Amino acid sequence: MKYLLYILILVSIISCSNNPQAKKLDKIKIAEQASTDHQYPKNTDLKTDSIIETTIENEENSDCIFDQTTQTDDFLKGIIELDNYIWDSISKTATIILENKDTLLITRGGCDHFGVSAEFRLRNDKTDYNDWNNVNKRVLWISRILESELSYYEIKNEIDSVTIITQDDYAFFSNEYLQDNNYVISRRIDEDLTVISLSYYLN
Repeated sequence: MKYLLYILILVSIISCSNNPQAKKLDKIKIAEQASTDHQYPKNTDLKTDSIIETTIENEENSDCIFDQTTQTDDFLKGIIELDNYIWDSISKTATIILENKDTLLITRGGCDHFGVSAEFRLRNDKTDYNDWNNVNKRVLWISRILESELSYYEIKNEIDSVTIITQDDYAFFSNEYLQDNNYVISRRIDEDLTVISLSYYLN
């Protein structure tokens, strides 16, 4: 009889500890703790969608003088020398890795001012660009390749006839068309980087 009483007490204790309500409360506490301890990743898709929608909306509502919809990479398509380019539609810039791992940036676009620029960023090229003849070779190469965007024949004629005016790290053209379109060659020579640029812009 004494043993039976112990067994009944033991069974009642076990059944109380198996109370479904108590288990449910424990699960809720565990779930709440887990949710505060766990850092869920931010929803980057929502952020990206928002940025894209804002960009499209800004372009549609902008009062740009120059048509943004025509500022694409179409002018680069089919140019074998530049076929490895990567186009950034926001900055309107193509990035090309050259054979020696230097970089060429080509930008075409604008809102109130439309411009085209070709900028060489040279770290591995050991050519002496203090000599303007070497700068001009780069300029002629890119203007020939981008003949549809840059006035190759006018630039070549200026270089061949030595009518370019150099001032420090800038070269200006005497040709009226090139002057009217603000064509300029620039160079910057640092210890580990040389930057050569040919550009123009329209007001």
